[in-house]
Amino acid sequence: MSDPVEERAVEMLRSAHLRVTGPRVAVLTAMLRRQHPVAASDLIDDVASMRLSEVTVYRNLNRLADSGVVRRVDTTERRRRFEVLDAGESDHEHAHFVCDGCGTVTCIEGDVPPVAPVSLPDGYRVDAHRVVLHGRCATCD
Repeated sequence: MSDPVEERAVEMLRSAHLRVTGPRVAVLTAMLRRQHPVAASDLIDDVASMRLSEVTVYRNLNRLADSGVVRRVDTTERRRRFEVLDAGESDHEHAHFVCDGCGTVTCIEGDVPPVAPVSLPDGYRVDAHRVVLHGRCATCD
């Protein structure tokens, strides 16, 4: 194997104690090459040469997410996206920018601001919050 991105994918799978399978390596390698949160449907196009079924791609994404190799990114879109986590990044929350023109999701570095004070009904509590910014990227503007 001479592809450094593929080698990194294999190393990440081994570090997470996951079996190194062709489909899993292909999905993770495609995600590493994208370098931004990606929808499963985009990955299906990326791994088309391997002829992986849609179910196989989703199954591998969910396994990678459950193992902490990738994280599910919930934006206000209907499509769930996934992003690769670097070692020790599971607690690192950051904002995302969604381009309303092309749909690209970009990670915004920096700490997520704390939740603004809100008045919740008795018995309610905030467990998490997400910051998702919408607008147009430089390409679409």
